[in-house]
Amino acid sequence: MPIPGPPETGRLVVEGMARVIADDVVVREAPGRQSAFVSQRCITSPAPCGQVLFGQNSGIESVYLLDGPIAADGYDWYLAASDTQYSLFPEYVGWIPAGDSAGPWVIAAPPDCPEEPIELAEVTFAAISLLARLDCVGGTELTLRGWYPAPPPTGVSDETCQPLDGRPMFCQFGYDLLRPVEAPWAGDGNALEFVVESAAGLTQPERGSWITVRGRVDHPASSECYEGDIHAVMSCRLEFVVTGVSSE
Repeated sequence: MPIPGPPETGRLVVEGMARVIADDVVVREAPGRQSAFVSQRCITSPAPCGQVLFGQNSGIESVYLLDGPIAADGYDWYLAASDTQYSLFPEYVGWIPAGDSAGPWVIAAPPDCPEEPIELAEVTFAAISLLARLDCVGGTELTLRGWYPAPPPTGVSDETCQPLDGRPMFCQFGYDLLRPVEAPWAGDGNALEFVVESAAGLTQPERGSWITVRGRVDHPASSECYEGDIHAVMSCRLEFVVTGVSSE
């Protein structure tokens, strides 16, 4: 779902990856310059944290546009989620203005997507950021072959497909991931974590074996997983949801 706009205007089109090219752009909770700013997360500080800035000075340049444009105070505003290579979910989500009469502050930045046929090694946590993966293959059914390792030997039960965080649409076998190479569960990010569509009625595959899964990120039910909480919804959209599995 790349977002380059028409060549004659360069207008951003939701949804997909973009880059903030301005030095500092204040991130707000709603469109408009009078809206409250999104606050930084400061775990070690009892005082209120400062405002979140996207842009070259802040180090948060890569973003994923989710909504917009909405006109307010003379600007076009977009809902943007921060993107980092090794983040499990967007740390910050908020509204940013796309630019002014002097030029754009945000430009389209489609990721370098893998070509079909897509292999497991091209969509692991180490290979591509989760938001870039959402842009490249969101909603597309993939068939991926990988090593299904044994989990850590610490109280994990694989007997049933357990509901995940109380959500009826997804479930987990416990510590589920695939690796492109034969390797243990722990070690590095060269892996694809997954959950299971509960309605699929799948049988637990044998651990310590090569399996083939069928599934997708941005499962249709993801937007309903935690209604009203954009951070939780984004986490659900980023999950790879398995709808089919076969063992070798």
